[in-house]
Amino acid sequence: LATHIPHCTIMFCSLSNAGDEKDKGDLIDDVAEFQDLDAIYRDFDDLVNLSVLYKYQHVGPWYIITCPNAAEPFKDGNAPAARAHTHTQRCLHAKEQTYTHEVALLAHKMVLHAKRHGKHAHIGIHTGSAAGAVLGKVRAFYCVYGETVNLASRICSICEESSIRASEAFVTNFTQHARTHTHTRVDFIS
Repeated sequence: LATHIPHCTIMFCSLSNAGDEKDKGDLIDDVAEFQDLDAIYRDFDDLVNLSVLYKYQHVGPWYIITCPNAAEPFKDGNAPAARAHTHTQRCLHAKEQTYTHEVALLAHKMVLHAKRHGKHAHIGIHTGSAAGAVLGKVRAFYCVYGETVNLASRICSICEESSIRASEAFVTNFTQHARTHTHTRVDFIS
């Protein structure tokens, strides 16, 4: 079971220790540090649950967020999820909505939460098309893949400490929808 997702936004976040020269993702030295990371990821989960966005997965050093288009591509012909319904009434076309403002706001909040815990968030965001598929017979799981996912990951891997980097496609989409979302202001490094 697979589908093409023409309009989606993917965000990758990784963490590094404040004041450390370690590589991003090389965080866990002891139990206390593991517990601190657990607290940060719980905070991130809470932030995501308060938004229309979805946690795609948390694997290794990566915390990955998707817009509703990528999270539930088989629902209503790739329409956004029900919990995003109220929001999408204010948007132009639900299927073309990439949730750039919601992703930008969440990214900003994640950077602030990481700082409160003495960590640096490195966030990479890209908007484009992807593919979604249910893989596996015995332990089936949903997977989002394609250039959009790979590019968001690469952008994240080159971020400076406590920064949000976004692709030109994301910034263009963000700017185009600014007229309907004047309440959100986020500065980007592209």
